[in-house]
Amino acid sequence: MAGALSAALLASACGWNPRSLVADVTGPLPPPAPIDEAGGLHGAVIGGDEAPPPMTLALADAAIAPELRLRLQPTERQALAEASQYAATAKRGEKIAWPLPAPDAPPDKPALSAGWVAAVSDPYLSSHGLLCRDLRQALARGEGSAIEPVSLCREDASGGAHVWVAAHWP
Repeated sequence: MAGALSAALLASACGWNPRSLVADVTGPLPPPAPIDEAGGLHGAVIGGDEAPPPMTLALADAAIAPELRLRLQPTERQALAEASQYAATAKRGEKIAWPLPAPDAPPDKPALSAGWVAAVSDPYLSSHGLLCRDLRQALARGEGSAIEPVSLCREDASGGAHVWVAAHWP
């Protein structure tokens, strides 16, 4: 025990730090994680540097608050789920609009349903060991609007990518 303590004290006195040791072995390290007061932990550190897998209807339904899922058509659910994938890694409070306007859509023909998704919490580790985030999903259409809370957790998908789906436990 005394030997380990002596080695640690000697290393700290010499200006040694573990980051430089790791960099010597593995090469240059990436920049520190993006953290700021307003946005919290976000971006690549929680999986935001990779494109989500193709959004199938089953994946889309797993990423939408149940109350909104019942009110949306399949294409609308996919648009909301895709926006939710981006919001899960965005800065806290940043609103991600859906549906994203199609590049070839005429400007005078608006979407039937639209809305936004925003992360309202910092990422946290669930009791089941998954990285999760609380979001608000909003829907606006002719008959009214709704905002629903949903907790999404990051799960592995095919090809090494990650997908954010509603928390579910066996």
